[in-house]
Amino acid sequence: TRLIQENAVREVSALMEKQGRDIGILGSSRLAVGLMSHGLIDEYRFIVAPTALGRGTPVFSGLEEPVRLRLIESSAFKSGNVLLRYQNMR
Repeated sequence: TRLIQENAVREVSALMEKQGRDIGILGSSRLAVGLMSHGLIDEYRFIVAPTALGRGTPVFSGLEEPVRLRLIESSAFKSGNVLLRYQNMR
């Protein structure tokens, strides 16, 4: 586990250049948009909870170009939540 506090693009780029295991990133949608803009995300995992709010903020607001995704897996849980895995189609 590593806490990145500055220049996430540089840090994630450096980690991706090393041989090894997959990198999982947790953070805000602002972090995701920054990494997405530099092509640093290969796979997305979303957990959808069946709750109707009636309003909200788009998950990836501020993204300058569309990101094409391909669904590679979906799993439903007893709770009603659904896990969706998407591959970046770059």
